[in-house]
Amino acid sequence: MLNATDLSRLKWRSRRGMLENDLVLQTFYERHESGLDPVTVAGLNRLLELGDNDLWDLVAGRDELPTGSPAEMRDVLAMLRACEAARQG
Repeated sequence: MLNATDLSRLKWRSRRGMLENDLVLQTFYERHESGLDPVTVAGLNRLLELGDNDLWDLVAGRDELPTGSPAEMRDVLAMLRACEAARQG
């Protein structure tokens, strides 16, 4: 579990310049913030290293992670895609 300070820092780092990414990340936190563990946070941090367009292409399903990407990145991407589908739903 993350403490309040670490969670706040992660949310701040998650702020994006693209509205679509902001919205899906907001939904992600609404659904998953209470259960974030270090592995999930690591996967999220790796995804947050991507540029806005690259991240959105992954979330929107227009692109896939490279073969051999860490499992935690794939798992978080699946969570983000589910959040986007529910947001659109």
